[in-house]
Amino acid sequence: MKYGLPTLSILAIALLAFLSAAGCARQVLRTADYGVVAIPSNTNVWPLRYRTKAEKIMGQHFPEGYVIEREQEEVVGQKIQTDDSGASSTIFRKGPFAINLGSSHTTSTVTDEREWHIHYRRK
Repeated sequence: MKYGLPTLSILAIALLAFLSAAGCARQVLRTADYGVVAIPSNTNVWPLRYRTKAEKIMGQHFPEGYVIEREQEEVVGQKIQTDDSGASSTIFRKGPFAINLGSSHTTSTVTDEREWHIHYRRK
């Protein structure tokens, strides 16, 4: 399949928009002298630049300067993934009625959703 320049340009723009919007830094707590900023992970790799975005929020909160009190990973929720599998066979059918024999197996996996919290205060 051959893609033209307009199609590739649209795909590139959509990808950059997704990457810049997915997992941005956000203010969790903001008081007169204290704040907490959350980022998806403690990294500053391109193009996400989570740490740079967090520092921008902290700098806007305290333009005269801030001190980072502590940083830590926090559990902010859980994700549950459920997989079903099974097999059945019809052993009797009469009109709209049927008797099926079979087995099924359900597996659920619970994973903690985490983000990095930066606690800071006025300098």
